[in-house]
Amino acid sequence: MEFEKYKFNGVDKTNLPGFKYRKQLHRLKPPFLRGPIPLDWLQRAMRLGGTAISVGIVLWYYKGLKKSSIFKIGIQDIAGLIGRSWLTAKRGLIALERRGVISISRHQGRKHLIEIHEIDDEDTQISEKD
Repeated sequence: MEFEKYKFNGVDKTNLPGFKYRKQLHRLKPPFLRGPIPLDWLQRAMRLGGTAISVGIVLWYYKGLKKSSIFKIGIQDIAGLIGRSWLTAKRGLIALERRGVISISRHQGRKHLIEIHEIDDEDTQISEKD
């Protein structure tokens, strides 16, 4: 067999699609949490205890991915990231919503539309009295 006719002689290998894909694989980075996350927000979520803080951190992670404070996310997505059941994730979402740090628009059969609220200094002073 003549292998010489299958060699890349004088061809620029960087323009081939397979080579570009390999370069992109080396650039993949592990997931990270984009900040800054306001300490007041975290303190309010920590006071709720349980999985509320875990759910809150997952929501901030998704906020960083979507680059918006309003985004869609499913209960199963949250449950998978915190390593708990969907019911536990749902309880954490409800606790955060009742505390006023997020708002949820629920739609039957679709992912929830979640908005993360920024906490003002006035809100923090009121919540400390609670």
